[in-house]
Order: sequence, then C-alpha cells, then structure tokens
Amino acid sequence: MQNSMLILVSGTLAYALAGPQTGHGAPVLEDALQGSTNGTRSGGRFVAGGWQVTGKNDTIYWHVPTIARGAAEFDVRGLEPQERRAGMEDKSELFHMYDHTVGGADDTYGGGYRENPFKHFIRKIGALDAAKADAMEIVWQIRPNYQEPDTARLSWASNTTYRFREEWGPDGRGKSVLKLYRNGALLLTTSVPGPWKPGGQSVRIGASPRRDPTAGAPVGAVFSNVKVWNLAGGTGVVRLKGRSFWDDTGPFLGLGASYFRALRHAKYDRTRLNGNLALLASKGFNYVRVLSMVSWDGLEIAPVSFTNRAGRVVQAWPDYWQQFRDLLDLAAQHGLRVEVTIFADAQYVMPAQATRQAHLEGILANIAGREHQILHLEVANEAWQNGFPGPQGVADLRRFTQHLADRTSVPVAITSNDDASNQGIASLYRGSAADLATVHFSRDISTVEGGWLPVRDPYRTGSLPGVPPVSSNEPIGPGSSVNSESDPIKLCAAAVFAYVANLPAYVYHSRAGVYGYVRCCPPAGGEERFEHTAGINAYQFIRQILPPDLASWVRNDGLEPGAPLTVFCNNQPNRYWPEAGRPTDGCDRNIGSTKGNQFVCFPMGILGGGVTLQARRPLRFQVFNPLTGAVVSNLTLGAGERFTLPQGPGAYICKGSLLDVNPPPEPNGQ
Repeated sequence: MQNSMLILVSGTLAYALAGPQTGHGAPVLEDALQGSTNGTRSGGRFVAGGWQVTGKNDTIYWHVPTIARGAAEFDVRGLEPQERRAGMEDKSELFHMYDHTVGGADDTYGGGYRENPFKHFIRKIGALDAAKADAMEIVWQIRPNYQEPDTARLSWASNTTYRFREEWGPDGRGKSVLKLYRNGALLLTTSVPGPWKPGGQSVRIGASPRRDPTAGAPVGAVFSNVKVWNLAGGTGVVRLKGRSFWDDTGPFLGLGASYFRALRHAKYDRTRLNGNLALLASKGFNYVRVLSMVSWDGLEIAPVSFTNRAGRVVQAWPDYWQQFRDLLDLAAQHGLRVEVTIFADAQYVMPAQATRQAHLEGILANIAGREHQILHLEVANEAWQNGFPGPQGVADLRRFTQHLADRTSVPVAITSNDDASNQGIASLYRGSAADLATVHFSRDISTVEGGWLPVRDPYRTGSLPGVPPVSSNEPIGPGSSVNSESDPIKLCAAAVFAYVANLPAYVYHSRAGVYGYVRCCPPAGGEERFEHTAGINAYQFIRQILPPDLASWVRNDGLEPGAPLTVFCNNQPNRYWPEAGRPTDGCDRNIGSTKGNQFVCFPMGILGGGVTLQARRPLRFQVFNPLTGAVVSNLTLGAGERFTLPQGPGAYICKGSLLDVNPPPEPNGQ
C-alpha cells in the first residue's frame, strides 16, 4: 500500500449497517450470512461477502417474535438492471414477512403464503413489463385490507450493494404504516387499517413458496447483514450499566429531542403530537424530553391552578394525569421513550413545597406500570432559575432526587447546575442519589474554533470522579438561546462526539422543540415545526453506525499513545488546528474509543486541505459519512501507513478493528 493515499467520495457508495435507526439496543435477529446462517436455508451457497442465490427457488427464513412496530434491513448486490433472464424476467423476489402459523406458510403457497392474513414483500420488476421495468412492487397486507403499490423506476448497477430497510408500526389512528428505504432514501410509504400482529412472524430473503415460471430469487445475487429490530415500547425498564443505557434487549445510545410542549399537544392537538412523534422516530431519535409544567402565557401546562408569569390566573387541567399517561403511551406507540423534566417555572406554577411534594407523588403514581416507557426523570430544568435558587434550592433538589430514587427503578437526574464547570457539576451531583447528570454545555461560538467548541465541550465530563454518567441535555441547536447552531454536520457531530466521549445521551435542542407550532413567541412570527428545522435530518444514521455500548468503551483524546491514529496538521503530528498558526489542513479533534480489538474514532472540524492520519498499529476499518451513513472507504493499514481524508462533510466516523489485538473471548455457552 502507498504511504500516502487520498480517499475520494465516489458516485457509487456502499452502505453499512450496525444497529437500529429507532430501536432500543440490539436486534432481535442478526445474521451476517458470512459462511453460515442461523436461519432455515434451502439452496444457495456461501461466498465471499454473503449468501449467493444459485437457483430461483433458493431462500432463507427466520422465525422472530411478533413485532407490532419494527424494522428490518438487509444488504444485497448483484441485482441486474432491466432483468430479462429466463425465470426472473417478471419479478425478482427479495424479502418477505408473513404469519408462518397459517397453513404452513414457510413451505406452502396455496392456503399458506398466498392467502396469508399478514403479508409483506418486496420484488424488483423485470423487463417483461417494459413500462415498470426496474421499479419495485410492494405488498402490505392485513386482511381483508391490502396495498400493492409500485415505486418509481429506479437505477440499478449489478456491482453495487444496496441496503434495503423496512419500517412498520401503528400510526396512532388505527392503521399500520409501512415505509421502504433503499440506501437511506425513502422509496415508498403506505398503510392499511388494523394492527400488525401475526400469530408467528417469519422474515425471509430470496424466493417465497410461490412458484412462477417468470419470477423467483435473483440468481447470482449475494445477500448479507440481515437484521430485525423491535422498535416498540415495552422492552424493559432502562438502567445504567457502566456508562451506557441498557434495557431488556441490550445497550443503546440515547438520542433525544426537546419537545417541551408535548404534554400540551397531548391535550389540545393530538394530530400534531402524533405527527411530531412519528417524524422524530423516523429521523432516528429514541426519546423526547418533555416538561411536566410550564407557565408560558397562552401555552401553559397546568397540573395545578396558578398565576402565570404574565399575572394571569390559569386553571388546573382536570384531566392532567390522564393526558400525562396518554403522552407516555403515545410516545411508546411510536417507539419513543420520554425524559420527564418535572419542575419548570416552578416559582410560578408550584411555589409551595407541599404542592411540589404532592406533584412528585403524582409523577410516581402515574408512571407506575409505565416505567419502561421512560428514559429517565429530571427533577428540574435549570433549577436555579426555575424555582430552586441558592443553597436551599440545592438541598431541596437533592432531597427530591433521593425521594424519587427510593421509590422508582427509573433513572433519576437532578438538573443542569448554573455552574456548569466540572467543579460545579461535581458539587451538585457528588454524593447524591442521582443515576445520571444532566448538563447544559457551552454555547460559546466566539473562540477561534467557532461552532466546534460547543461540539467538543462534553469531553471534560466523560469521567468526572464521583459524578454519574452525563447527558448532553440541552446543547446548542437551531434557535437556541444565547447562541444557535444550524449547521447539520456540527449538530450531528455533537451527538457522535458525546457518545465517543463516554456520554450515554444527547438531546437535539431546537426552537421547534421548545415553543412548537406557534406564531406568538419571540422572536415574533413564523411557524416553528420540526420538519422545517435545520438539522432534523442530521442524526438518522449515527445509531446505525456506532456501537450501542460505545459510551462504556475506553476513550482517548486522539493524541495519547493508545489512540489508533496519529493526526497531522500542517505536517506536524499530534496537533489539532486550533493550536496551530495559520492552519490549512487538519482537524479540530479526533477523539476515539476502544473495546477489545474494536475501535471508533471521530476526526471532525476538518479544514479545506483535508486531514492526514497515520496508523499507529495495524488496522482495518471503514470510513463513514455521518450525515448519510455512506461508507466512503474501506481500509487496511500497516503501522506507519498514512491516508488523507478530504474535507468532505467536515467530519467522518472511522470504525474497525485493531489487527494486533485478539478479539475478546465469547462468554461460555455463546
């Protein structure tokens, strides 16, 4: 290999997958098809890269738990454009889901697969139908209802690996929605009435039991990386293990979005609430941060009667707790958990201690049985200015935290302290009952680093002595106070950086998430909607790329000897450009983490001249564009070999293996 190599982003990109877009933790099915399968196989052969179809009736199927809201992905290469080979000139069968308990549907067509009450498949249309050639045919069926739409005609290349993803689940209005993606691009959305609830669920690649002289599995195609996730709520109570979130399906990275008005929307605008929750779930988020009270004039959330900050008397919602429970349930239907921030504007809404204590009891009573729907509780939002000033306020916060921790298994955080320095965070959290620390990091964009300083600020809190794991709970974002950030790569990078720095959670904080769809709040005018907000599409691939337990890996600052790559700036090793004079190349930071022989590193803030990196040891890894999920390059380097990343999107995720370290042994019995 050359000692210096320029990586260029090509027009054709391979896509890798490493985790769910909106799920909680590990897949319920994961089969890479590398030399073997844990499914039931009929025909085909294993080749380099996966399982290859050798006959048009070849197939592999798996039985998975019934999944009312879920996602499935698989990779396939070798799909021919304008398919006209004998036996495939009508349709090439790619993927299926159905109820295997009906008529022996795994092996039987008539009375089984054909009439199945729950059925979904995708097929690539061949040249027999010239008007539709190279489109895809989709079936989404919950009998007696079904949809059988076709996509637009698509371009295909036989040497390209395509990643297909199906997402399905209830829409909150009595229908089940199906979405189909190819390489991250949404191809089609359709829905039918009724819930998806087969008696026994099969997923399948290749041929179905149908036998047709002009349709079948695409001969020569290679399938790989089959994964299925359960995206519904109800996967167990969240807990912290090490510095990672876990539930019953395994570890996961918390990717949240501020949605302060969600409870008000639950009461007054369910259509908007369901639309926002569905949108956020589709963009990769797995929880929302909501307020249980607020006194904004005309936008109040009122568990009790009070006089708001404008001097107007606001009556308590008589159905407040029903709306609270409904919000948790609706979020779960969309595959989202909830971070409940309990006190906000408490100096107006609940100035009396007795009322605050009663509200805590109400929270505990109304999350009972719904603990699995909550990511964590936070006692107060920026407590020093929301009803808990001074030393007495801190004492009350710690007392409330202890009270909650003693009575619920849900993780509890206190607040973001007014002093967000390391010392300030430690002074609030050390010795408390908190399971998690919520911190509002710097929004300072006035330094030489500009917007990259807020991105990297969380690194200092990744391992504070005596402080629990830290969430980046209200970072700079589009329309945030003090300063705002609308650059998608910086928003995306802030989440990636936080996870690599040993933080288990990050919250996308936007004006739309604070005030929502209104015209009344400063700055005056304009509709504030998530779908129109900068950066809403910036996060949807990062949890696919990053390991779900990354927050618990052993981190490095990118300069220390344990880092897998040496970074260069102006031809100087171990130097970041903010410390260099007149830099033309390099990056702002390249922190990383390792676990056994696995590593992740994150060169970000890359200048126009790109960034050169050198392997400190033998490595094999992929380079991802974090905004698109695309694999920019696959590399194997010996110690001392260099490569150069162009500026590209401004940051890349590098993920791979240390070739001079053996992988950790599997647990006994695995």
